[in-house]
Amino acid sequence: MVSDFSSSEYWSTRFEKERSFEWLASSKALGPVVLDLVKELVRSRSSVPAAAVSAAPKRPIGPNEEDPPINILHFGCGTSTLGPYLARLLQTEHINAQVVDADYVAESIVAAGPALPRSAAWQSARASGSEGSEVEVPLISLDVLDLGQLKDTAPAGGWDLLVDKSTADAISCGPSLPRQRGQGGEEEEDLVEPIHILCDNLASVTRTGGRWLCISYSSSRFDHLGPITHGPGAESASDSSSAWRLVSKIPVDGAYTGEPSTLSDGNGGKRVVYAPETNVWAYVLERK
Repeated sequence: MVSDFSSSEYWSTRFEKERSFEWLASSKALGPVVLDLVKELVRSRSSVPAAAVSAAPKRPIGPNEEDPPINILHFGCGTSTLGPYLARLLQTEHINAQVVDADYVAESIVAAGPALPRSAAWQSARASGSEGSEVEVPLISLDVLDLGQLKDTAPAGGWDLLVDKSTADAISCGPSLPRQRGQGGEEEEDLVEPIHILCDNLASVTRTGGRWLCISYSSSRFDHLGPITHGPGAESASDSSSAWRLVSKIPVDGAYTGEPSTLSDGNGGKRVVYAPETNVWAYVLERK
């Protein structure tokens, strides 16, 4: 039976048994990419004003309201260690940032913890600021196809950076949806591909000039946005009405795809192998 990667039931069942898994690329491989984006966002704060999003007013997440952090949402985190890894990396670079992990089956991930202990870094990052914890990375329950949930959890001014590793891929496996799903109003009769819903929803909670780093196995994941464009005022040819601009698309070094397999090494031992390396793409999108 083919797995339904868009199904919450699939992921709940999987996370009950899975200790940790990294989709498409390791945290170490993505660290420099995220760091460069965050530094760019820090530099841009003096020239690009944060746009208010249509969400309830909230206090910025962070220790100093006068110096708000770069707010980073890692959605569809699953059992990945990317969130804690990025939080430690940014702390080492003395960058004021708050990383939030989110998944629509977060309860299943947390519930499986005692039976399937996560790494020490993963556990420490979710210790709610307890003594000895290096960083705090909250894990929240969030369905990114539900606009109401997105607005309820967004910081004031919107997210600065969104990160996903194949979450957009999984969502793209699902059925077409009404464009206004989750907005609380009448849904349009015409159905659209779920990737369009995802783009619309995320744009609603991302500040102007914010970035979305999407790691995908697909070389055509954002073809609906048109060709890569640069600079203010540049429009994507295919969908000029989109709130996103495709800035770059590059192959990811050290990427891997497929489920790990355990094989006998011929000497009575076993080893874990991954599928051969394939093209994995890092898309960077900018909120117009």
